[in-house]
Amino acid sequence: MAIKNGLTVGVFGHYSAMNFGDDLMALIICKHLESLNISYVLFSKMDSWQQYAINNTEFKIDAFIDQVDIVVYGGGGILQHRKAGETTFNLGKLLDICKQKSIPVYAISVGGNGVTIDKITPIECQRLVLEAELITFRNLQDLAQLKPNSNSGKFFHDIVWTTPCFFPNQRQSNIRKKIGINIYSHGGKKGKIFKEIMKFIVKLRQECEFIFIEVRKSTDDSFRAFDLSSYSDNCSKISYSDLEKDIEFISSLDLLITSRLHIGVVAMSFGVPTISLWGSRKAQILFQDIGLGHLVWQNDGLYKLIWFFSSPERLNSLTSILDNFTPKPIIENSMNHLIELTKIVTK
Repeated sequence: MAIKNGLTVGVFGHYSAMNFGDDLMALIICKHLESLNISYVLFSKMDSWQQYAINNTEFKIDAFIDQVDIVVYGGGGILQHRKAGETTFNLGKLLDICKQKSIPVYAISVGGNGVTIDKITPIECQRLVLEAELITFRNLQDLAQLKPNSNSGKFFHDIVWTTPCFFPNQRQSNIRKKIGINIYSHGGKKGKIFKEIMKFIVKLRQECEFIFIEVRKSTDDSFRAFDLSSYSDNCSKISYSDLEKDIEFISSLDLLITSRLHIGVVAMSFGVPTISLWGSRKAQILFQDIGLGHLVWQNDGLYKLIWFFSSPERLNSLTSILDNFTPKPIIENSMNHLIELTKIVTK
């Protein structure tokens, strides 16, 4: 469906931190607008958007708003207690200017950890809930807590579930099992124990390939995620660099173990078995909402790692844990974020 109505959409979000999940949400929204032939401008200071032919503006809120007719806050876990930063500072300025100029603001696929509005910080994120014309939530718990405070709220599964619709990939059969490890471990006793357990596992399971994953781009090539790539010949590492190639890599895994949210959603959208190890509350909520709460490993996670990797048979049971899981209904439900966006830009 091609629509030409002269509208220009401003796409705003946490798009300058070079983070895989946030960048993917931006790309999904921009690709959807392109499919509708709707003009848009992405607010981001990163030049890397040029590789995706994405039109991003200079990093000034006034100049950004001068180019647009409506603003869409495009996804993210902002509805929780978090530190103030560049994005929330710019969000406050954006809301002020949009209010002065009567420019409507919408929020698509936003979420948090199911708290009431008074627990959301900084204040700019509360304002988004109160002032947005429409919000689509990615968690049922957020809808339940915040719908009374919003003009109009709806729940659909996280927009990142739509990834296969924009980046279709067929899962391949690997000669050696490919195990992705994306953990940002604590530096204390738990982190030290995890390191020793992983050393034991990669040596024990020589028939597997272990790939340590960093989901944040870095200008200095730093690797902040847990890394044993130099410890054994069956270990390597990969850093987020190109969304399309990285999504293809994630879809090729036999198992992903992660403490992050959106790399896990991408993996599961392609049917890749995924364990949330020490994940945040928002990750726990997502797994529970789709009936996979048993794949959230917290305090017992280290014991489960040892048990499942102790023999090929037990590992096979882990890598087949999603054999009866069908992501299609979840993907179809998550497309409703984009259906609502289509309604917004075509009304």
